[in-house]
Amino acid sequence: MQTVSVAGGTRLSSYPNGHNSFHMLCSFTPTDDETTGLVDWLTRYGYLPPSDPSTGQLQVWTAVTHAVSAMQRFAGLEETGVADEETLALMRAPRCSLPDKGEEPKPLANQLQEGQGLRRKRAVTTWTRRNINWRLRSYPTSSSLSRETIRSLVFYALRVWAEPTPLEFHEVGGPEGADLQVDFHHGFHGDGYPFDGAGGTVGHAFFPSDLARAGGVHLDAEEEWVFRQPASEGTDLFTVLVHEFGHALGLSHSSARRSVMRPYFQGPVGDPLHYRLGPHDLELITRLYGNRNHLMVTDVPRLSPEPQLQYRDRHGHRHRHSHSVDRCNTSFDAVAKIRGETFFFKGLSMWRVSTGGLVSGRGASVRRLWRGLPPNLPPLQAVLERHSDHAIIFITGW
Repeated sequence: MQTVSVAGGTRLSSYPNGHNSFHMLCSFTPTDDETTGLVDWLTRYGYLPPSDPSTGQLQVWTAVTHAVSAMQRFAGLEETGVADEETLALMRAPRCSLPDKGEEPKPLANQLQEGQGLRRKRAVTTWTRRNINWRLRSYPTSSSLSRETIRSLVFYALRVWAEPTPLEFHEVGGPEGADLQVDFHHGFHGDGYPFDGAGGTVGHAFFPSDLARAGGVHLDAEEEWVFRQPASEGTDLFTVLVHEFGHALGLSHSSARRSVMRPYFQGPVGDPLHYRLGPHDLELITRLYGNRNHLMVTDVPRLSPEPQLQYRDRHGHRHRHSHSVDRCNTSFDAVAKIRGETFFFKGLSMWRVSTGGLVSGRGASVRRLWRGLPPNLPPLQAVLERHSDHAIIFITGW
């Protein structure tokens, strides 16, 4: 018999290969310390109900073999009911804080058939409006990633879910209009899902069904967040963001090996510029929200009233900013490929063209996406996205 560590720092005895019987595993009388870690893990992630204080550990222990089997089945491991080394290693792997066992969300069509009270029920499983606002409210206090890089990765992660669906995501500056709010937290932060430092739980998000907390996306501020780095260098922020935004849109954990909604972090899913959902995740998200209409043209919604802005053209003449520029009968000051979309700039107006076609039909103010730009912006000569950190560079001149 060998002894191996389990989650929480406790220890559990198990037999070596050739003795994979749970009854043999339980032939000794386990102490509380030997079983607490395993039982706590299985309870935390939905494989066991909370233990009854009046009956104690024994009542729970009779169900542990079935819980371990269920965990192995969900994870795609050999279903033995024994907490062997492979099972324990997966239990120690970084993962999402949310439980694995839960009710699958219903398609939007099912909700529409429920009739009255839909506005109240809109958060039962999905968001019912197409335009969803997001805000990055806080950052990790110590990170090798710049704030601009983190913000860019949020954008890219949301784009993963937007491309196959009718959803449009827009960044906002204040909390009032934010449907999705991203925060980096330390340890206990008041939502029942405390973080545990580097490793362990890396993030969680709240389903649309959680009326009080819907759209909250929380990440462990103490993780070593990286991107475009191997898993040995840290936790890939883009991968975790894609996963947690899946929850925020209504998806539960998946047992599919190649699903981004698999609860365990197992390395980067791919480069943010090129990653696309696999068939399993694509089916899940389009079942909830439908497919994107590639012929659809939409306007970028206004975030708030803006002051009248002026700009100078290349000849030094002043112009008042307007959205009424005829995009089909004009020249452009700059054209740029930014975050996988093509942007056309004219004065202080811009138009976006994604893989689904024109996004901003009438043009929008550049300051809606880049609110730090000066009001009297000189004429643009060029705009580019820096490959190293995805910062957006504006080059101006007269």
